[in-house]
Amino acid sequence: MAKSIKQQVDDLVKKIEGKVIKKVREKSFMDNLGKMAADQIKQRTRLGKGVKGESLVKLGPLSDKYKEFRRKKKGKLSNLTTPNRSNATATGQMLDGITHKPQEGKVTITIEGSRSMELSGEPKSNNKDVAAGYQESGRDRVFFKLSKSERAGIEREVETTIRNLIKEINRQSN
Repeated sequence: MAKSIKQQVDDLVKKIEGKVIKKVREKSFMDNLGKMAADQIKQRTRLGKGVKGESLVKLGPLSDKYKEFRRKKKGKLSNLTTPNRSNATATGQMLDGITHKPQEGKVTITIEGSRSMELSGEPKSNNKDVAAGYQESGRDRVFFKLSKSERAGIEREVETTIRNLIKEINRQSN
């Protein structure tokens, strides 16, 4: 006896659900999304942008005192910065410490690593503590989060993957 249209549709929906759920929970898929998010944070921050609420904004300005301090340390600054540029990159170590940890069904974006040097000559600290202090400075320097538009880009990536899976299943069913 041939399957009813309803049974055929139900079978197809189950097949799609199974493949989609399996794919979006895979560690490799989470790895791709995590890399995408971490890279967005690094690139945007190096360009001098942060996040306020849900929006991308210019990072708060550096104080004159800190600009002068950085001028004196110019040879020790990252090649991605200048003494006057507010981009969370004095030595580059903090942003280079942004990484992702994929697991099945989720990914965590984190800041890791200890610092090989401090511009101030103070004892070495870890990148996570430096990031916390930087963001809590009260100068509109929140960078370690995604804006609404950045999240939308990641959502589009997920949607594209799901659409491609459905197309693949449809080709196999025909």
